[in-house]
Amino acid sequence: MKKLLTLSLFSILLLGACKGEPVDGQYAELAQCLSDKGVKMYGAFWCPHCAEQKELFGDDFRYVTYVECDDRDPAGDSEACREAGVQNYPTWIFPGQEREVGTKEPEFLGKKANCEVPGMTETPIESEETPAEEVETPSEEENTDDTPTEETTEA
Repeated sequence: MKKLLTLSLFSILLLGACKGEPVDGQYAELAQCLSDKGVKMYGAFWCPHCAEQKELFGDDFRYVTYVECDDRDPAGDSEACREAGVQNYPTWIFPGQEREVGTKEPEFLGKKANCEVPGMTETPIESEETPAEEVETPSEEENTDDTPTEETTEA
């Protein structure tokens, strides 16, 4: 009888945990801050980059102000997207700032909106558009080995 009671209690707890209700994650406060500051993401339900963006936030995306641009979706508001000048998805619009187009890391969005970013140091986030060679190329002063630089290479 005791085993049956224990098994029943365990089953109830397991079923209760599987309700599917979202739990706040690491980006809940950041996502809420973006919304509080008037930042909006414009996208479409069929857009793979929008799905990727939503996935980066996980369940915390529910706090982001999202505007669906395709009227085939019941929440679609294509007029709002036209008025905002949205031409590509996803588009992030920051009040009083330039827009950001494409999938962005939540930390990048938070820094741009001056929101507190969980786990971030004071180092600014580089935009994804920064070419890798600008970041990875050492300066002449840093070239400490005997590898010839462009200036010392003979023709």
